Amino acid sequence: MNWLPQEMILFNHCALHRRLMINMTQSARLLMVEPLIFGRTAMGERLTDCIFRDRITVTRDRRPIYLDGMDLSGDAAARLARPAIANGAGAMASLLFVAPELPPN
Repeated sequence: MNWLPQEMILFNHCALHRRLMINMTQSARLLMVEPLIFGRTAMGERLTDCIFRDRITVTRDRRPIYLDGMDLSGDAAARLARPAIANGAGAMASLLFVAPELPPN
């Protein structure tokens, strides 16, 4: 399965709670990219007021192999500016590849 959506743009005053659950068999393959854009920068927008809660769960034969969560609320631009979080980046993407020939670790 390929999960390759267009980027999601989080805009000021957005409120989004999202959960993605992918259940795989042992022989299944998955290529997943999940891109996020923080604000509409071409319009000069800063993401200063938002609620974004995101959960991604991938299981193989009912065992969790990938669990990811993100919570952004309030002044997200200030949080994303911190070096240990995003160092001011205006976008990010998660990339995951799962295949039967890869070890589970």
